[in-house]
Amino acid sequence: MEDTMNQIKLSLTEEPRVISPMNARTGLYVHVLASERVDARRLLEFARPIVAKCGYNADGAAMVGMPCCHGVLSRTYAMWFYDKSS
Repeated sequence: MEDTMNQIKLSLTEEPRVISPMNARTGLYVHVLASERVDARRLLEFARPIVAKCGYNADGAAMVGMPCCHGVLSRTYAMWFYDKSS
């Protein structure tokens, strides 16, 4: 999935998947590539339909990791969603 709004390009770097890390809660992992730095609200708008399709609640408990540089301007964001849809 790809989204271009206000000239900021957002895309998934891999398919979302449920992971169970040793040091955190089990949840849906979504990894997003952005053409430049974006705020968490914009990331959530992009991820919302993807998260819902996977059976998780985008408005429930979630976490966004620190952005990581990917080239000169691009950033990657790791997102976790913990609450399943009812």
